[in-house]
Amino acid sequence: MNIRRVVIRVIKYGAGLAVFVLCGLALVGNLDRLSAYSISWSWLFLLGGILFVAGVVIGGVNWHRLIALITDNRLPLVATIRGHSESWLHRYIPGVGYLGHKILWARNHGVTRGAATTAFLYEQILIQASSFGFGIVTVGCALLSAGNITPYLWLVIAVTVAGIIVFIFSGSTVEKFVNLIRRKRGIDGDAVHRFLSPAHTTALFGQFVLPRIVNALAVVVIAIAIVPVSVEQALTLGGSYAIASAIGILAVFVPSGLGVRESVFVGFATLGGVSLVDAIMLSIVVRVISTISDAAIGVGVLATAKRRPQQ
Repeated sequence: MNIRRVVIRVIKYGAGLAVFVLCGLALVGNLDRLSAYSISWSWLFLLGGILFVAGVVIGGVNWHRLIALITDNRLPLVATIRGHSESWLHRYIPGVGYLGHKILWARNHGVTRGAATTAFLYEQILIQASSFGFGIVTVGCALLSAGNITPYLWLVIAVTVAGIIVFIFSGSTVEKFVNLIRRKRGIDGDAVHRFLSPAHTTALFGQFVLPRIVNALAVVVIAIAIVPVSVEQALTLGGSYAIASAIGILAVFVPSGLGVRESVFVGFATLGGVSLVDAIMLSIVVRVISTISDAAIGVGVLATAKRRPQQ
């Protein structure tokens, strides 16, 4: 084992351990106030779970649309949503299993390795851009409405976010990034897939914002069942979850961004006037409900699996 791999493993597991320690300290420091919570069953929890499932399904529709634009493959919509859902569940395995499964699934359905890799990189760029764009704008609106930032600062934030998104989607920026990854990974190009035009990428960006909105609604619905939520706080919670989820996806060293997503969510939620204790409790409840929703997705994947004929 070379030094580079040792350093990467130390950073990976060290970062994961640090997250769990910080989360543990936050819980212990507020244990007395958290224990005073009395959470009873609400049908809003079920609605929130259904919305989380809907977000994954919409993500599958986006994946289907992405493959259709990049290649000439017209894959069945239901099968593509199912494949996306399978890959989604691989996030619970630390590492890049999510990446490996998605590319393997695409190759098994007639998509070349180069096209599958390009589609996956486009998907991840669109997820991050839509999550941060939606999150920052939403949280900024909440802070502006509450008078916590000046209109001039809000304008700077909005222009900065718009500028970053335009830069990502303009010209050959994505193409250069994909080619860089290809050279690093030794992936050959092929002639049966294409890079997206700025118009197509912008349209896809709008489609990728939709699951962020659905997930934000899920968080707000769950929050309403626990604590009183103002309009500003609802915007903050929805935007915070979008940003936290995006960062959690990048935290491949922990299963499904466990701890990372909660820490980022709590940090941003408190900016909009949500108390620290409320934010911590909500992050725990949201994690539980989203995990149950993922379990329901797993059941659906198994139920729709094609049985191989017995020999």
